[in-house]
Amino acid sequence: MQKIAVALSGGVDSSTCTALMKAAGHDVFTITLDLFPTEDAPNSTLRYARHIADHLGVPHYICERHALFQEQVIDPFVQQYCRGETPLPCARCNRHIKFGALFEFARSLGAETLVTGHYVRKKEDPSGAVHLCRSLNDVKDQSYFLFNIKQDVLPHIAFPLGEFTKTNVRALARLLGLPSHDRPESQDICFVGRRSYTEFLLEHLSPDSIPRPGPVVDKQGEILGEHPGLLYYTVGQRKGLPVALGYPAYVIGMDPESQTLILGQKEDLACGGVLVHDVNWHCPPSTSTFSALAKVRSTQDPVPAQVSLQGEEMCVTFQELEYGVALGQACVLYEGERLLGGGWIAERLPREPHKALIGGGFVP
Repeated sequence: MQKIAVALSGGVDSSTCTALMKAAGHDVFTITLDLFPTEDAPNSTLRYARHIADHLGVPHYICERHALFQEQVIDPFVQQYCRGETPLPCARCNRHIKFGALFEFARSLGAETLVTGHYVRKKEDPSGAVHLCRSLNDVKDQSYFLFNIKQDVLPHIAFPLGEFTKTNVRALARLLGLPSHDRPESQDICFVGRRSYTEFLLEHLSPDSIPRPGPVVDKQGEILGEHPGLLYYTVGQRKGLPVALGYPAYVIGMDPESQTLILGQKEDLACGGVLVHDVNWHCPPSTSTFSALAKVRSTQDPVPAQVSLQGEEMCVTFQELEYGVALGQACVLYEGERLLGGGWIAERLPREPHKALIGGGFVP
């Protein structure tokens, strides 16, 4: 029997984990993160979690980290949008909050293991090293969002749902009599809530960062019109563009310094590779060049790539062109099902050798 802490949001996944750990005979307590200073829509998780903990008869603690969440997740989210990037706040939250602050809080309460409802697996190799592996449920695999957690945390965390499908989990929750078995799944970033991204950003911007209008150009630099502010757009966006070109157009780049929005066709989104910084290794490579599977968006499957290490950065060249790769997202590497490591996309490498995409804008 272990003393187990379960990160409990009150949703079906974390509720099922709690019930499974209790059924296995462990000494279980639950922790819910309190990340918002007001009891608004996102904080409904506190009420759901208390209800589940009471229903299962397990202790429930609250880990309040308002300031840390603001500093490590919300502020970088806003800053990246201002730079024309596409943030990945869940990965930052996993590093600094869930498997940082919450993990430390759980350990301070005597937990030997922290359990979460992520759809990912953990395996130990013959040498005793612990690795993260993709979930058996490809549709729900969340390993991409966990690339940045610290390696030394892995021996002390567990993921009971790594071999389940969502349908399996809901059926099990219903069988266990959990009131969360039919709770709808949130698809939005937790701190945005029911607002649009733009509404959230406008609420959190300083007066000197309020979006201002700027030119819309094609890839040759010809002015096509004007946009209301770069915050309203992301690379790869096709709908809601400020001008009509008579053919399917996409946002292919942004230049925050000149507030320029660059439009083009889908083929202009083609990318031959990425330059990645702040790399976090789970399985450090033994050579400076190697082959791997690379995932550059949470919704895509990993694709074959060649990796070249360049000091603290790595260059990842795709076997085939990728489309809609965004600065600020993560490039995560795999060897089969095993997560090797990953980092943040700092630059898109050109489709053609004589072109480069610098700071979000094309230059000859």
